[in-house]
Amino acid sequence: MLTPEWLAGCAEPLRALYLEAAADVLDEMAKRIAAYDFYIPAAQYQEEKLKQMGLTRQTVQKELKKRTAKTEEELRRLMKEGAALALSRGYAGEGRARPQTMSEPMKKLMQAAYRQTAGLLENITKTTANTASRQLEHALDLAWMEVSSGAMSPQEASRKAIKRLASQGLSAVTYPSGKTDSLTTAVTRAVRTGVNQGALQIALQDAKELGCDLVEVTAHAGARPDHALWQGKVYSISGKTEGYPKLSTATGYGTGAGLGGWNCRHSFFPYAEGSGKSYTDEELQRLEDEAFMTYRGKTLTRGEADAMKQNIRSVKEKWTLETSMLHAAKLDAAQAEAYRKKWIAQDAEFTHFYQQALQRLEDAKHTYGDDDLVAKLQEDIENLSERDIIKIQRIKEAGHLPDEAVVHLTPTPIDVESFAFDAYHVTQERNRPITREMAVQWIKEAKFSVTVWDGKSERYYSENGAAYVLWKEKTIRTAFLKEAFDDRLKAMLKEVDK
Repeated sequence: MLTPEWLAGCAEPLRALYLEAAADVLDEMAKRIAAYDFYIPAAQYQEEKLKQMGLTRQTVQKELKKRTAKTEEELRRLMKEGAALALSRGYAGEGRARPQTMSEPMKKLMQAAYRQTAGLLENITKTTANTASRQLEHALDLAWMEVSSGAMSPQEASRKAIKRLASQGLSAVTYPSGKTDSLTTAVTRAVRTGVNQGALQIALQDAKELGCDLVEVTAHAGARPDHALWQGKVYSISGKTEGYPKLSTATGYGTGAGLGGWNCRHSFFPYAEGSGKSYTDEELQRLEDEAFMTYRGKTLTRGEADAMKQNIRSVKEKWTLETSMLHAAKLDAAQAEAYRKKWIAQDAEFTHFYQQALQRLEDAKHTYGDDDLVAKLQEDIENLSERDIIKIQRIKEAGHLPDEAVVHLTPTPIDVESFAFDAYHVTQERNRPITREMAVQWIKEAKFSVTVWDGKSERYYSENGAAYVLWKEKTIRTAFLKEAFDDRLKAMLKEVDK
């Protein structure tokens, strides 16, 4: 199944890619604003402004086109991973057995989801060129009025315009209501929604092929109030199974505001009647009410912590953009640089405490089933030095890991000899020439490990290969040679060695 944690972080690589593009475009816009002659006559001003808007439109198109191939590659990878996760949950029903590979209908659903999401991203890139050029127009108009009225000098007006643009980010979509989304926001929403909707279609097809009419919905802290009402429960797909509400009616599945809609992190998977459910009513209530962590004297629920984490990152990125834009415009950036460093430090500090809180949750669940091991993991986290905290943050940034991932500079201990090896998945489905002995060796010689999926899985990375394990199933789920390492994994290993 697709966990809320996976969905929260799945778009991060593409978000980072488009944040980079936005920064490059905004730097160019800052240069144009700083070099603009605000003392020219009004008629000449309008002519020059149109010229600069056209140049900005070309810059946007060039920067986004440079990233098209990487976007398509990453989107295909996400769609495949999302489809695999949709089928990863065990099924205890008495219907037809689940096949070892995706059925043809499932493959067609995955391909359709890819085409739809790729088309949406293409539309976003097209609208960004026009929206960004209007953004520059507005910035120039305000600066020109302030200079021509004598209220500000050209340098002061330029600085104000640049600071405003940094706060906005590169605009991509403007809605009829007047609300505008930045490029990174629009891309993140499109990718997360598209991947989730494709996986949900595959989950429905899976249920159909299994002869199952029931699905269980995932749950997470901080859910929208209307989503919190139906999360974590079991529903009937057709509405004909007695005792269970109809999925679409109860959750709004199939609508933009419902399950699987805009930016939704809920998923579902086939459920066999009588098997255990993932959440009790009490546990669902605790998701909203239970204290998750304490930060600078304030106690936060998981939802509040997630919101604060997002806010800290947004402020950090704002000051990073402003610093870069002021440097590009050859204006004094000392104050912006100071704030950038401050928020980078706060982001690292908050992430450290957030990871501690996640680890405490897993310790409470006895994820690893070993009291001594749990105590050791807790001790390791509490003894992290400031240098280690910064190093962990750099590893996460290099690998574009979701904030929920927990990096262990000392790999998490594991009795790997007692773990099974999913040979069919590795050698047949993934077509990798990997043996159990190879995977075990990579785990033993791992340089670091990463806890993902809310503590359900551990990823071990060595110089020669990587292996991922599932704790509950006690299985080495997948493994791959160093030749298959992508740029993100190589960057993480490089940070470990520093």
